[in-house]
Amino acid sequence: MKTKLLSGVLATALLTTGLFAYQNNGDRNCQFSNDKKMYKKHMMRKSNYKKFGIMSVVKQLNLTADQKMKIAKVVRTNKGKMQTINDAFTKKEFDKNKFIEILSSKRENMIKLKAQMVADIYDVLTNEQKEQFKVLLDLKTSKFKG
Repeated sequence: MKTKLLSGVLATALLTTGLFAYQNNGDRNCQFSNDKKMYKKHMMRKSNYKKFGIMSVVKQLNLTADQKMKIAKVVRTNKGKMQTINDAFTKKEFDKNKFIEILSSKRENMIKLKAQMVADIYDVLTNEQKEQFKVLLDLKTSKFKG
């Protein structure tokens, strides 16, 4: 009797959980998918975010395969140098002072790393590509000014 009751309760719990999960994810019944305009606006804002960086201008240049590899290496190297808040944690401890130090210097360090990355990428470009880069950057900034 107890095993039948227990298996009945488990089956009910399993089915209820499955139906709940389907209702929330299966038919994509959420705020954004019900309101198509809001969903499109959200997705456009998300996709346009990456179009503002310098890398979008670099991608418009006619780069050789060698240049692409060098630029990818520069980006990977600089991303590896970024300090994260994970550095303040160990398996058993939390270093409060290191956490504060990381967050305090994060913006300044990111600016320095980004400037170094742009300088390294600029060194990879040919003179013609540097001219094209400047023109594309000017076009991009003029769109935002007026």
